[in-house]
Amino acid sequence: SAFEDVQRFGECIDKHESGAGMERVLSEFSDIRAGEAKALVKISRGFDRPGLLGFFSFILPIILDGIFNKLAPKVFGQNTIAMLQQEGMTFQGVRDRKRRDRVLQVLVIGTFFFTIFKIVSAVVQALPKAALLAITVAFFGVLGGMQLNKILKPGMSTADVIASTEKKYLSKNKQPASGNGQVSAESASKSAN
Repeated sequence: SAFEDVQRFGECIDKHESGAGMERVLSEFSDIRAGEAKALVKISRGFDRPGLLGFFSFILPIILDGIFNKLAPKVFGQNTIAMLQQEGMTFQGVRDRKRRDRVLQVLVIGTFFFTIFKIVSAVVQALPKAALLAITVAFFGVLGGMQLNKILKPGMSTADVIASTEKKYLSKNKQPASGNGQVSAESASKSAN
């Protein structure tokens, strides 16, 4: 940048050697380099902001530039610092390229989130029928599991489970386990008392 300024200033001096005066040289030099100086000041101010504003104007753009440049290097440029170091790249060129990159990044990110929103909306609209079935199956599965948990205990055999359910059935219905009219000793002793 400083070398470019010196070079442009030298060109202005050479152009006006005929004695036009230093005022004319400085005026032309200012006209030539004003845009570059303005772009440099804006870029450097973006780097120097404190706090959250600094995050959004400096750190986040560097992260986004790194991601997007790796995904599509022909579409998205490098980060601003790397672009400033490229030979032949002017401050105005860097500023314009980064503006274009930001617009494209916002469009890509916006399109991504819009697509995600549409997919989630479609799933939510289609979900009630399938969700009702899933909730019903889950409810009866949990209910059945709770009932099995009451019956099953670690180390129980099949015969123990049958005996346990038979006792519960008999205590609720007060009927003999078999249908042949025989009364068990336990129920006979209860009825005798």
